[in-house]
Amino acid sequence: LQADLQDTEPLPLGSHNQCVRLRHRYIKNIVQGQENLTLELEPDLLTTCLSSLDIFLYVYQRIHE
Repeated sequence: LQADLQDTEPLPLGSHNQCVRLRHRYIKNIVQGQENLTLELEPDLLTTCLSSLDIFLYVYQRIHE
């Protein structure tokens, strides 16, 4: 579980752990109002890794800005 929270170690493209790590980073960036940073970093992975909950959180945050 610790490895999932670290943003620095590269993982094989599309691996489950990378998706988990990416979701954590994405949600963290949303909370900080910086989701565009993640979108610019790995847009293809976000498309395949984001769950409906992540998308809901993104939309919710946008509506309540």
